[in-house]
Amino acid sequence: MKAPRFAALGLALLVGASGLIVATPSLASWTDLEYVRTDAAAADCTAPGSVDTTAWGRMLTGTLLGTDLDPVAAIDGITVDNLAPALTSSATTSGAPTDLGSDAWSTDLALSVLSGLDVGAGITLPFDTDTGTYTQYGRATSDGLSVGASGAITTAAGGLASLDDPGTATPRLATLQLSTLIGSALPGLGVDSADLADAELRIGTVGAIAEFDSCASLWSGGAPGTDLVRDYLVQDLGLALTSATVTDVASELRSSIVDLETDLDALSPAGTAITGAALTAVQNTLTSILALDLLGVDISLASLDSATVGIDFDLDPVVAAVSGELTDGVVTIDLTSGLVQADLAALFDAAYGSSGGLNGLPPNTSVLTAPVLAELSTRAGALLTDFIDLTLQPALDAALEAATVTVVLDATLRTQATVLLTTVNVLGLDLHTEITGTVGGFTGVSGAPTPVVATTVTEASPGILNTLLALLGISLGSLTTAVTSAVATPLVTDLVPVIRSQVITPLLATATATTASTVSSLTSVTVPAFLVAFDPVLAALQTLVDVTVNARPDQPGSVGEPDAPDPGRWFQTAVHVGVVDGAAASVAEFFLANASVGPNALR
Repeated sequence: MKAPRFAALGLALLVGASGLIVATPSLASWTDLEYVRTDAAAADCTAPGSVDTTAWGRMLTGTLLGTDLDPVAAIDGITVDNLAPALTSSATTSGAPTDLGSDAWSTDLALSVLSGLDVGAGITLPFDTDTGTYTQYGRATSDGLSVGASGAITTAAGGLASLDDPGTATPRLATLQLSTLIGSALPGLGVDSADLADAELRIGTVGAIAEFDSCASLWSGGAPGTDLVRDYLVQDLGLALTSATVTDVASELRSSIVDLETDLDALSPAGTAITGAALTAVQNTLTSILALDLLGVDISLASLDSATVGIDFDLDPVVAAVSGELTDGVVTIDLTSGLVQADLAALFDAAYGSSGGLNGLPPNTSVLTAPVLAELSTRAGALLTDFIDLTLQPALDAALEAATVTVVLDATLRTQATVLLTTVNVLGLDLHTEITGTVGGFTGVSGAPTPVVATTVTEASPGILNTLLALLGISLGSLTTAVTSAVATPLVTDLVPVIRSQVITPLLATATATTASTVSSLTSVTVPAFLVAFDPVLAALQTLVDVTVNARPDQPGSVGEPDAPDPGRWFQTAVHVGVVDGAAASVAEFFLANASVGPNALR
């Protein structure tokens, strides 16, 4: 559409120059007298030398503790311009620029440079960086094209550049140590430094690119419109912090389990008497089992002198389980160290019901918002609740089943025999029985070992029974062995089920209820208390730290310009991090992956 206008203009100029224009009267009711004064060559942007162009790319800039990072040569970017009378571009950078052809230049930034770099007055950058390099790129042509880029950038023949498609080999940018910047402000916000320690922003792959094909808008005098294209890349942005609130809740969980063990052990400590209906059932069963006729001697139960039970619960394995990491793939909590890690892209998606992560968002989108941090808190609470329900509860159930049971029965046996036509009846034998096993074994849990029954039979009153037996020609040892053998099987088949139903099952029911009460308290009291303590920590972080993606100073919500804001200069920043102290005074401001184009002007 431009060519006819340019051709007509050229024709008019040509005719005017030749003196062939003749003024004639007009019958119109108005007269339009129009003057056009320009250089004909400037109207044709395909012609070399028609436009002054500038492009800029810089990986990192900003301020730190009042120190401007712009003069720091080690992290200087690249500026490429093509200014009259030049027809080709030139690059300005503290590094060694690489001529890519087609008026494009680049310089690499080794990421290792960012680790602890002294930026002046002994102030060092609070970065831990990955290995690898990022590209800083600029292209400026004399026909109106400007392209600036930095970060994960791929360049190609003809000076082309584009954002990378990050792969496993693409380096992460850095870990920004926030705690070194915000630690002193925490007390003023009512947060103990131990509750928000080692705070880090883990920045993965980032990149920014801006392209301005400026001729049409310059010629029309209008806004850039679709001739200006800006894009950014943020791949893998994570938050990490170590908080005493996490280790405190872990300690509370362990303490509650220790207290639970004390309560469980108190239900039936060793030597607890079996009483009531349970004692009657045990006694009746023994009476049946001990109705014996052995070697000419009648044996029967004279008395059940003692019946006790003890259950020993060991919850140490459950206490030990309160350690290590809990994760849902987005938020990870380490109960041992107190480390909390979060995938900010996934949290952002969950908080706002989106699915694109941190790419493709509107200009100047804040990331550490109240909804995002609320999502983090909600997930942390859910992780703890699930841990209690899905890890601790099964571990407690297993501990209940593994509890050691010891039942001790002491009985006196009546022995009766006929000697010389005389019936002799004496309390001749003592029966001592121990039944040991686990709760699971007693209650028939699959795979649990069967309870073990051990029985000893001895003479009740030394000398009395033995004298009687001598008259019958029976040794004491033969009789006690016979009794032991006779009761071995029925004690297992008849007495153990009675112990299970009358003693162990009721105790297990009480233990289960006690455990359920503790678990309920953990989920309804301990976890909510943790969140009450943890939410102000996250609120303090939001107050002190701003993270913005797709930063553009010419759009609403601007976080400022990464470089000199010349009129007609268009910026793109992938990630902006701002850190303030308790009085909202800036402590640090980092612009990560920056590009700009312009100002461009017709020559």
